[in-house]
Amino acid sequence: MTTFAIPFGPKFVPGLALQTDVMAFDDFTQLSVSTTSGAAAWLDDSASGLVQGAVLDGGVMSILSGAAVGNDGIAQMSGVSFVLQPDRTLYYETRVRLDDTTQTGFFAGLAERGLDFNNGSPVIDCVGFCYQSDANLDCVAATNGGSQTLQDTGYDITEAVTTLDRVWMILAFLWRNGKLYFYVDGNRVFTMNAIDHVDSIPVGELVTPIYSLERTAGTAPPNDTIDVDYVFCVNERDSHRLWDGVPGPL
Repeated sequence: MTTFAIPFGPKFVPGLALQTDVMAFDDFTQLSVSTTSGAAAWLDDSASGLVQGAVLDGGVMSILSGAAVGNDGIAQMSGVSFVLQPDRTLYYETRVRLDDTTQTGFFAGLAERGLDFNNGSPVIDCVGFCYQSDANLDCVAATNGGSQTLQDTGYDITEAVTTLDRVWMILAFLWRNGKLYFYVDGNRVFTMNAIDHVDSIPVGELVTPIYSLERTAGTAPPNDTIDVDYVFCVNERDSHRLWDGVPGPL
């Protein structure tokens, strides 16, 4: 299935326009990727890595770093943006696995386009999960300019000896009523309140699904890899308002 962004979950209110939410989903059964912006469903924005498809578990997007320290692999969804707003719910979920716990850092979540990895510590508008070569999986929210909240989820990533040893993780977060709820494998691991973290949560900023991987140590191949099984994001929107007294779309 290829990436799409469509209205779904219609809400019928008599006398008003159809109310819908907006969704993006990709399960990578047919990966559409290009190094040219806007030419495919995913942009391979890697400076030295590679984004490719693999026939695993029905379809996987694999992101590879280069072999040298600082080499990165970056994949960002094309043509789709979401926004955290105080009165609109947003939900994000993805299933990923990583092959290396000692020489790799990664970010998975929603971020400002053009995210460049910085050893697991993004400093632009973003919400998601990251890993900083310390075996600890962290959840993160940050705003452009460097304000960031980073929290250990309590989950550790196990070193993979072979491909079969890589452990899948379901990473998710929910934005609702001014709070961010982070989940790992269905378990809530952290709650972030916008009142307490006003400088860290990128409210009102456009963000898009992005995966970023960086080689943080070592020089020998093989390249480090993060596999993505699927990504799903839905953003509530208020789809009606009055135009000259007549209900119409927002």
